[in-house]
Amino acid sequence: MKKRSKKLIGTIIIVLYLIIYALLAMKIATGILSQTPIIIQTIYYSVCGIIWIIPVMIIIKKIEK
Repeated sequence: MKKRSKKLIGTIIIVLYLIIYALLAMKIATGILSQTPIIIQTIYYSVCGIIWIIPVMIIIKKIEK
């Protein structure tokens, strides 16, 4: 597969992943975390704000190969 094709497919996968991830994180936050203490919400948002990077980095590394 050409490098250009891999980049296009990888970019589409990343965008779709981020949309699904954001919607899922938002659904969990509004459904489950709305009644929890503020410290739990802060931890959740901090973890969710950072953890999305790991799968995206893996995808980027596969694109570059």
